[in-house]
Amino acid sequence: TLVNGSFEFGPAVGTYLPLNPGSTALNGWIVTRGQIDIVRYWQASNGERSIDLDGTPGRGGVKQSIRTLRGSTYQVRFAMAGNPEGLPTVKTMAVAAAGLLREFTFDVTGKTIRNMGWQIKTWTFTALDSVTTVEFYSLDAQPGLYGPALDDVSVVRVQ
Repeated sequence: TLVNGSFEFGPAVGTYLPLNPGSTALNGWIVTRGQIDIVRYWQASNGERSIDLDGTPGRGGVKQSIRTLRGSTYQVRFAMAGNPEGLPTVKTMAVAAAGLLREFTFDVTGKTIRNMGWQIKTWTFTALDSVTTVEFYSLDAQPGLYGPALDDVSVVRVQ
């Protein structure tokens, strides 16, 4: 099963902590593509920490490999919001697993760091192998500082 889905375990974080591609400092996760930030200064969906998929700066991602049963269906569930402190207004991210990809968007209009407006998103995939890598990454058009926010990730077998 997926570990550290709320990003609570890892290095100490003051307000935020940038992590570069290849970093494994966030327990269970590997940073991909570009820089991300572990964030503590805004309202998290679960716990005290969440991820800004646009680092300082960057357009990054995180991935984790989990044990799966080939042919079984899995549901990915996560909380999505967006960094409300800058453009773009509509944040875009992707979730990828088992050769599939789905895009998700979040509009930060009217949101603040005290009221992030977290939304629960779900997506399913069918495992092709005994190990599947699940990746979340920013699709914001411009690499900036204010990206899609991610928290409370889980993956469960549904069939």
